[in-house]
Amino acid sequence: MPEEHNRVLTDHAADLLLAPTSVAAQHLANEGLSDRTEVVGDVMVDVLMTVRDSLADHAAVLARLGVSAGEFSVATIHRAENTDDPARLAAIVSALHEVDHHVALLAHPRLRAKAELHGISLLAGRCRCTTRWAIPT
Repeated sequence: MPEEHNRVLTDHAADLLLAPTSVAAQHLANEGLSDRTEVVGDVMVDVLMTVRDSLADHAAVLARLGVSAGEFSVATIHRAENTDDPARLAAIVSALHEVDHHVALLAHPRLRAKAELHGISLLAGRCRCTTRWAIPT
């Protein structure tokens, strides 16, 4: 992927590398960069735990999506190579529509706009789609 080229160039030019996990640190060690690598934790896991713990009313979210706990999958489609190519986007959405259980599609407004531009319906089969989550603060 193009961003991987940028990562390699940046990592080799940097004085300090902050790795989210020991696995990431091992990848950097494999590139000879262990002497300037520190494992600092995964900010995405921290965000997940914060959001999960702050979601006071799980039942309301499930009701809004029309799904039952433990009986659905969550999906996102956000990479440009998947959203900007109409054929690829249509194939991904079609596959989600064919899943044998409910799918909560967390759709960024950009995804909705691309789907609309290309005439692709995000809502079909057992797909439930939302762009907003009510997270109490």
